[in-house]
Amino acid sequence: MFFLEGECIKEVRAGDVVLVPPGVHHAFAAGPCGAEANIVLTPGVERFDYFRLLAEVMEGRRPVGQLKEAGYIYDNVLVESATWEHFLLDHAITGERTEQM
Repeated sequence: MFFLEGECIKEVRAGDVVLVPPGVHHAFAAGPCGAEANIVLTPGVERFDYFRLLAEVMEGRRPVGQLKEAGYIYDNVLVESATWEHFLLDHAITGERTEQM
């Protein structure tokens, strides 16, 4: 999968660990073969419903706008990143498969 931290994009492979400091904007996207990730948040916060909503948006069952609305509930703010958008376009990765935090 691919991971944006600030304005730096990294390729993340099986077994890699990514640590994101508090307040740093980040995003992730599956590559062409898909991806699975284990996300750990500290301190622990209740976000199961947010990730369920994210999956529904990715599957096209909910509009992206609902992620923006849910951000206030789950302390998750969507931001724009020209670096990330150009990367996604260059690699033919659709925005529906990404999440920016």
